[in-house]
Amino acid sequence: MSFLYSKKWKKGFKVSVVSMLLLSTFISSIGSERVSAASAPVPGGTGLEPVLWLKADSDATTADGLLTDWKDQSANEVGFDLVIPTGKTAPSYNPGGINFNPSVAFDNPTGWNHYNSSVKFVGDKPITFQSGYAVYKFKSGGALVGATEPTGTNGVIIMGGYGDNFTTGNGVHSIFDYYNPVDRSRAQIVNFDIVSNTDHTARIDGAGAKFTNRMNFDTFTFTPVIGATSGRNYNWSGLVADVAEIILYDNQTANDASKIESYLAIKYGITLNNGASPYLSTNESEVWTVDSKYKHNIAGIGKDEAQGLNQKQSLSINAGVPQVAVGVNTLASTNADNPSVLTDQQYLVWADNGLPLTYDQPINKPGQYHAQRVWKVQNTNNVGEVEIGIPAVSVPAGYQLLVSDSEDFTDASGYELSLKDVNGIPHYTAKAALKDGEYFTFSAWAPKYTSANVSNVSVTEDEVIVTFDEELDFSNVANLTGFKLEINGQPITIDSFEKGANSKTLKLKTSQIIPSNASVIVSYDIEEGNLKGTNGAPAQSFSENAVTKVDKSLLQAKVTEVTGEDLEESEYTPASWIALKDAMNEAERVLNDLTVTQAQVDKALLDLTDARTGLIPTTSVPVVDKSVLQAKVTEITGESLEESAYTPASWETLDDAMNEAERVLNEPTATQAQVDKALQDLTIARTGLTKVNGADTSTLQTLIPSTGSLSPAFDPAKDTYTISVPNSVYQFQLTPTALDPLSKIEIAVGDGEWNEVTSGNASENLPLQVGGNTILVKVTDALGHVTEYKINVNRASSDNGNNGGGNNGGGNTGGNSGSTPAPTPAPVPTPTPAPVDNLETTRDGSHQPFATSKPSDNKETLVEVDPAKLNVAMSQGTGQQFAIHSPNDGDMKVDGLTLETLKQLVDQGSKLNISNPLAIYPVPGGKMDLNGVSRKLGNAALNDIDVHIDIARSSDALIDSAETRAASQGYELLVTPVDLDLTFTKDGQTVRSEQLNGYAPKYIALPEGIDPNRITTGVIINSDGSIFHVPTVVTKIDSRYYALINDLRSSGSYSVIWNPQDFEDARSHWGKTDVNNIAARLDLQGNGDNTFSPNRQVTRSEFAEIVVLGLGLMRQDAPQNLFPDVSDSAWFRSAVALANEFGIVRGYDNGNFYGNQEITREQGFAMVARAYRLIEPEASISPDQMNAELERYSDAANVSNWAKEDVAQLIAAGIIQGNGPEVLSPKTTMTRAEVTALIARMLKVTNLIDK
Repeated sequence: MSFLYSKKWKKGFKVSVVSMLLLSTFISSIGSERVSAASAPVPGGTGLEPVLWLKADSDATTADGLLTDWKDQSANEVGFDLVIPTGKTAPSYNPGGINFNPSVAFDNPTGWNHYNSSVKFVGDKPITFQSGYAVYKFKSGGALVGATEPTGTNGVIIMGGYGDNFTTGNGVHSIFDYYNPVDRSRAQIVNFDIVSNTDHTARIDGAGAKFTNRMNFDTFTFTPVIGATSGRNYNWSGLVADVAEIILYDNQTANDASKIESYLAIKYGITLNNGASPYLSTNESEVWTVDSKYKHNIAGIGKDEAQGLNQKQSLSINAGVPQVAVGVNTLASTNADNPSVLTDQQYLVWADNGLPLTYDQPINKPGQYHAQRVWKVQNTNNVGEVEIGIPAVSVPAGYQLLVSDSEDFTDASGYELSLKDVNGIPHYTAKAALKDGEYFTFSAWAPKYTSANVSNVSVTEDEVIVTFDEELDFSNVANLTGFKLEINGQPITIDSFEKGANSKTLKLKTSQIIPSNASVIVSYDIEEGNLKGTNGAPAQSFSENAVTKVDKSLLQAKVTEVTGEDLEESEYTPASWIALKDAMNEAERVLNDLTVTQAQVDKALLDLTDARTGLIPTTSVPVVDKSVLQAKVTEITGESLEESAYTPASWETLDDAMNEAERVLNEPTATQAQVDKALQDLTIARTGLTKVNGADTSTLQTLIPSTGSLSPAFDPAKDTYTISVPNSVYQFQLTPTALDPLSKIEIAVGDGEWNEVTSGNASENLPLQVGGNTILVKVTDALGHVTEYKINVNRASSDNGNNGGGNNGGGNTGGNSGSTPAPTPAPVPTPTPAPVDNLETTRDGSHQPFATSKPSDNKETLVEVDPAKLNVAMSQGTGQQFAIHSPNDGDMKVDGLTLETLKQLVDQGSKLNISNPLAIYPVPGGKMDLNGVSRKLGNAALNDIDVHIDIARSSDALIDSAETRAASQGYELLVTPVDLDLTFTKDGQTVRSEQLNGYAPKYIALPEGIDPNRITTGVIINSDGSIFHVPTVVTKIDSRYYALINDLRSSGSYSVIWNPQDFEDARSHWGKTDVNNIAARLDLQGNGDNTFSPNRQVTRSEFAEIVVLGLGLMRQDAPQNLFPDVSDSAWFRSAVALANEFGIVRGYDNGNFYGNQEITREQGFAMVARAYRLIEPEASISPDQMNAELERYSDAANVSNWAKEDVAQLIAAGIIQGNGPEVLSPKTTMTRAEVTALIARMLKVTNLIDK
């Protein structure tokens, strides 16, 4: 079932019969070539009329950041319907996606049977294809342009992508061309031309492409589809790409390719043919002439009415180097937002010499150098003043823009740079007029000395710490030259150099002890030295007195003494505790400040000593501070809140909290603990005050029984259902999910008591009598609206022919996406005779013989499934639960299944659990790309592929490695590692599934008698014994505890650890619980000294690592890094690559990641929202819901438009809690503690970790 959003665009002109005859005669006279009217723009301004022309910047209708209509610009317009399958959303629309121009992001399924589940634009008429061009960013490729007609196995594909190739084919089985190269870091111009049946050409970015597969096919006719293609059997994948423009023709375009590609290259900032091709306007003027030196990162602006080009600002989209942006008069967020005007045939194009931004070229200004990289300009028809910008991360403050009429910048004109945000990225910009043939670059200041300090390192070593005003290059720190040290006029030896506390400080180490009253001179000579800044500029000469060393030992000893006392804040009066805390903070600052004097150290020591002495125990002076509570009461009273504006439940909570606060304030004998509790309750009640939206939301979204199925299928608007269960089922559970997360859900059996159930969680076991049973489910929303559902359950009598028997052992895991309920074996009151061996095979909890077992020589249990018997069992219904359980100790191997069997189980919504005393393994068929497995085995038929499932104790070598690693890292391995392995075999070749497409459960049995509170988390064990966290909850099945692990793996070695954490600086912090919990799960690291720095701002790289580790996505074979500014040796390389692979983090438009950049709260919210949708792929929020959620926060208007849906979704899910009462603070930076709390709430809300 799908939702069809349709808006057909129809032309509004009419022509007379005479006009039609004249036009027909004219067309006949020129043959089949189509010619555009003189006034209608066409790509390149050629005489060729496209049969399809889609541009993201023209006639693209959007709503709430989504593309809802896309109009074809060709003369014989193709009308398109937007088809959105159930549970999907329209493609997202990025107004500044590619070179300040819009792009459309498709994110469709990557399986071959993607068509019906893909979001796509479906055309209303056939067209003929012979050549075409497209500009898009290839993520995983897929069907860019496909067809509605399933003409062959693969389906039509035009300039789409598969693997590492672009591909074009006519839909006939195995008839397609592959060509490359593919650059996933940026958008590319792709061209394909059918010269004849046996002669095809392809170009990428204006250069001839390399064919890796070449077949014969001629022009073909089809009905176009954007984003998917309809094929039979094995098909291409759905489109995953950012699309800017698509142009298709029904004739050859090779003679006009240079003009069409010039149009696209100027518009999208793409360098043609590695700089070896000129750029042409529609009148065939060279707006950029090939230059053998200036051929890198070509970009330009220009207006050309004959082809509809109006590019007012631009940059090269090449990744890997900082790119300059140039705009007419100004730089705006997007090209469309730039209000400036160009006239027809005005162009300004630039390119650079390919050299680095190393500032070592002297100019006629002392201490200043210009970059090796220089840009050349070609100005056609006098483009005037422009604004030139460069990303701020690539040029520190104080730099200048230099413009010169030659490559010699000695006396160039200088322009001061100012900071400006361009499309979300900070830039330094300046305005200048760039004439034809001029050059420009940037200048920087050389590092300049600011101070030097003498510091004692040990009894045998001192050091002089020199500070500069610019960051230093430490790549050659071991071999620095040019420095000298003198003590009391005598030169001393500098033994070595080291990086200081930050990138602007350098340590000069010496074994000679420097007296505290000595005169120390440090000097540097630029003529003899080799010290440079990170910008490449050489450090300037200096000779200065160093500040003599300061004795901080007594202050350090006092700080250590106070810290070691483990003082508790609650045991001292607030005023005296704050005084001590302030004194400790100042002492820490002084200890870490290299420029402080001895007087400052002495004062810090005196203040700390006085504060410690003045610490007053609460037991000796029972002073109760009510000022903060009084202030909160006054604040809320002053808001003049109206009861009618809020939900009754939340208003009642606030009213109760206010009454209690007033009572405590007026109670003379109230304790500080009572005051603090009243303050806490009042603050929480005010934060939880929920505005009324007026609608009746007292309905369920879903209602899922643990066995059987509802009849009719659940519909929120229907209130009566029936279920039939066998006699062996004497109790079952219901899992209701409310529409309104604030609703209360209660369940009663017959006239029994109502028992509350948490939305999304299974109820308690509901007893069933033989015959009819009535179960009532009552939903009460936040406004008091009530809806009741009745479920009539009929339990069969004992003489209905089903004698039950057996025991599931492995249980029943249910089938919800998102949270995975624990397997619940159906108790059997009347056991049946045991089968011939002790293997237990069940269907819906009752004995069903479909497999046998026998022991092997090495104490393995070998299980053989009987396909015929299993097929009979499967034919008895849908949504069934099958289980194979061996009670034998030792390893277990299951054979006899085929990949076709797994597909049949998936198709009928049934599940299969394999279990023994080591683990329960629910086979994740529904989360696998079954056809991807087939492709690995030569596209073998599914029924020819054997499936093998193993549950085994890990090898002794892996266990030894894991135990050794645990001992060295300080955690305890609680479970002997267990291997869960799912493999597929055909003709002696064995493969495993790729990563699953959703979280799948595994259950690792915990040792008998273990305390479940000593379980920290489950882990995946790598081949070297190292471990990564996987999301884990502890659950109880029958009388045995299990670690329920959810991850995206189909195979692996698993265990469980105990790893408690207690960071010293988090003990009194509000985030203590989450910080220690997430750190214990190995998802974040402290500072190495049992501290965490919870209030320190978090960077993009740190955030990526926390999210990837928290979601259990970390693996050793991380994908290739796509960000040029992330080196292979960077500590966060794997985390960033994986976070990007899953779409959680993204780079900037210039291709960089900027891992050291601090993250704002709304940026963090957006990343967590993407992670949340990875866990809950069906999660969505309507525009009305989004606005309603955001209205709860007074600063919601400050949330950027691009982040609003993400923020609202997290609020609705209960993951976001504001920064104080009803405040989001979206633009402030996010702290480490805030990130930790956010990740913890997401994992708890999705039931991936214990609550």
